[in-house]
Amino acid sequence: MKKLWNWWLAGGIKGKKRYVIFPLLEAEGVPFGIWLVSGREVSFLHFVTTPKMLLFVALCLTFAAPLLYFLDNVMGITRKMHE
Repeated sequence: MKKLWNWWLAGGIKGKKRYVIFPLLEAEGVPFGIWLVSGREVSFLHFVTTPKMLLFVALCLTFAAPLLYFLDNVMGITRKMHE
């Protein structure tokens, strides 16, 4: 598990791929988790195409990567200040 976490923090195989992978995982995983826990009688596809979930997915795809990049920079600056 630690090896996977270090790989994730290193940005995947090459470069900063987590800025692409994280928003996709969030946009797909969070609605799936909500649908799974809520015990709804509708299909997942129907649940995801509701206006509320479409807005959530659009926001995840738009703002998750810049937010992650900002947090990485803040944590990098904080780490450098403590050294």
